[in-house]
Amino acid sequence: MKVSLKRKIDFTAIDSKFVLTLHSLVKFLQEAAIEHSNKAGFGSKQLINDGSVWILYQYEIEVTKWAVYEEEIEVITWHRGMKGFKAYREFEVYSGNQKIAAASAVYLYYDIKNQKIKRIPEDANTTYSLEEGVSFKEDLEKWKPLPKFDHGFDVSMTTRLSDFDPMGHVNNSVYFDYVETLLFSYLNREKKIKKIKIQFAKEINKSVKKLKSGILEDGTGYKFKIFDENKVFSYGEIEM
Repeated sequence: MKVSLKRKIDFTAIDSKFVLTLHSLVKFLQEAAIEHSNKAGFGSKQLINDGSVWILYQYEIEVTKWAVYEEEIEVITWHRGMKGFKAYREFEVYSGNQKIAAASAVYLYYDIKNQKIKRIPEDANTTYSLEEGVSFKEDLEKWKPLPKFDHGFDVSMTTRLSDFDPMGHVNNSVYFDYVETLLFSYLNREKKIKKIKIQFAKEINKSVKKLKSGILEDGTGYKFKIFDENKVFSYGEIEM
């Protein structure tokens, strides 16, 4: 089963140049994934009540054309399978008949009570309806970024109440807001990405009040990380 979600880019989803923000794009992808999970009987509210939740582990997004204000887009997503603790999801984004973006995501199935990952129910492939096809030829799981590096530039931030989801953790889409803010501060101008890969390492809960995001230009693109004095919460790579 493939799920389609259609949206018109409104004023709250754009930057100062009337172009869709990365943060908003990821929110659309999340909405499509949630819609699929709801139809499969793995909706967020139901899962939380049952003591489980899907958490993002890795994400890769490539944009070939950025949507603009009042443009209508369609997000298509499907379940590509599972293995042990991990589930795999693909996305494609269209404007009319033109594919303008694609994404791959790896999720973990998490036991809220025991605070550890657990095996995905065996019937998940059936309820989600397994679909073939990948967004990228490369295998996201083979990507091994370094969580620690000497960044040349960083930005200090504070967490905001609106950053947190019903689980009390910073929503994964907000990490991309942090990255966009970091890029703008580093480049001193707005510039759209072509591709981003991110590894989620640690949750940011409500006890975390202050954060830093660091960036390093490495010749082919940028490395980034989101961290505080004790932990690296996420890290990844950007191509512009």
